[in-house]
Amino acid sequence: MPPLLLALLGSPRPQGACAQMLRAFCAGASNWKIKKINLFRLHIRPCLGCESCQKSRICRHVDDMVELFRWLDQAQAVVLSAPVYFYGLPAPTKAVVDRCHPLWHDPYWQQRHRRPGFLLSACGRNLLSEFDILRRETIAFFNTIGCRLEGEVLLPGRENKDASKRLTAAIRKSRHLARRL
Repeated sequence: MPPLLLALLGSPRPQGACAQMLRAFCAGASNWKIKKINLFRLHIRPCLGCESCQKSRICRHVDDMVELFRWLDQAQAVVLSAPVYFYGLPAPTKAVVDRCHPLWHDPYWQQRHRRPGFLLSACGRNLLSEFDILRRETIAFFNTIGCRLEGEVLLPGRENKDASKRLTAAIRKSRHLARRL
């Protein structure tokens, strides 16, 4: 049975740059079984900071995060594709990251073998520094779920005149990056 790649789309645009990059990444991972999840379609309540998960290691919310935890546990690799929103992850994607808080306290997750994790992202401005906060949030997320960031494709300048050329190059890089799996 092929290994499982969990492909998370953290963008509201199913035909946008991040979705196209994610499709290319999945196409490049031809020897993998792929489970794609659009985080914008899930019903996930935000973390309330109630700390009840520190004692029980289970969040008190029962929503789509329960099923997402199962997929996170089964995956041998994770790819997250999300655009920069106000320097960070979009709200539904950040809610997923925040809801992984119970895993931070769980020895099972913290002692796991570090699986490969990949980041695909795009932003409007033509500055790589626009990705700094999003990258840190992603690395924290990957550390929490037992992954390590092994590669990324960052696509700045979506508002530039040459945006379509940049996107074509990012799609090609995404497909190539997946072949490292």
